[in-house]
Amino acid sequence: MNALVPVFLAIMLAEAGGKMQAMAHGMALAGLSLGRVLAMIAVIALIVFGVSAGAGVLMAGFMPPDGRRLFFALSLLFAGVPMLWQRATLSVPDRAPWAAIPRLAIQMATDAGPFIVLAAAAYTASPALAASAAIVAVLVQALIPAGLGADWPGAFPLVLVRRGAGLLLTLGGLWSVINALRIV
Repeated sequence: MNALVPVFLAIMLAEAGGKMQAMAHGMALAGLSLGRVLAMIAVIALIVFGVSAGAGVLMAGFMPPDGRRLFFALSLLFAGVPMLWQRATLSVPDRAPWAAIPRLAIQMATDAGPFIVLAAAAYTASPALAASAAIVAVLVQALIPAGLGADWPGAFPLVLVRRGAGLLLTLGGLWSVINALRIV
């Protein structure tokens, strides 16, 4: 299985209305330019997702093929199920632009994204594709609120989008569990 498209879609769904989007929006409202916000996110994402992809390749050697498939399915469930009841996060501007960097790094490292990349790298044995797809997806998700600035989210139904994304991730995870366990 190619990791590029599934990881890109999973990360796009997992980050919809999440804290990373809110932090990118807050940094843009605090006065950072769009280029600086995206550069900070790109560097942090490269480190976080690179480590996750490397760990996924190391773990792949210890798992049977169906176990790797089940691991990927569980990562989708881990990302999707909490999104069904969590509210979308709205941003609060940071006091100083540099203060957002450690918060952003901790948020990105403890979110569902690294677990999805870890599981996809283990399942597909293509860590570079999994990490690069995740980095691009995070940058796309950060570009939207940071680019819109004070207009974000406006009348956009962020809570509905977040719950819809959680439902899609949960359904994809359940389908993958069914396939991994060979129920159908």
